[in-house]
Amino acid sequence: VKKNDTFSKLIDPFFENNLKNLIISELNKQFDFKNLKIGQKIYLYKNNQEKIEKIILPEDLNTEIVLKINSNQIEINKEKIKIIKEINSLKFSITTSLYEDGLRAKIPIPILSDAIRLYSFDIDFQRDIRKETIFEVAYEILYNTKRNTSEYGKIQYINLIIENKNLEYFIFK
Repeated sequence: VKKNDTFSKLIDPFFENNLKNLIISELNKQFDFKNLKIGQKIYLYKNNQEKIEKIILPEDLNTEIVLKINSNQIEINKEKIKIIKEINSLKFSITTSLYEDGLRAKIPIPILSDAIRLYSFDIDFQRDIRKETIFEVAYEILYNTKRNTSEYGKIQYINLIIENKNLEYFIFK
């Protein structure tokens, strides 16, 4: 999906108007087309006669909408995809700022942003953080092996050690 693309525009070269309108009408019952994002992939599968017989529209990391097209009939199903979850952890000493040192330590920006947001109520980043403040974080990485994609999940644990005092957060279930 590119900027200014619509689902209709994307499938237009592959279907005649009646079938295209039927596909859009049926898919609209399961998916809000306003949720199409730039860069999102839509998978089209051809049969031996070079006609599109299946469309897969990823809804999120672990769900996809599958449309099976057989002449003028459409079957729509939502399928769950197995996700592999890993926990990654990092620990580093802050020498300039949490953000700069976090980027240098290769903490993903979404995780770093969440960590800063969590601490923003408890500390003043300019006054409280000094050199040699220690930061630890453990966060989820979610892998979709079918599509070979990944996302970052929730922060499981973060700790800011300021002058030998721990300011820890744990995810609690």
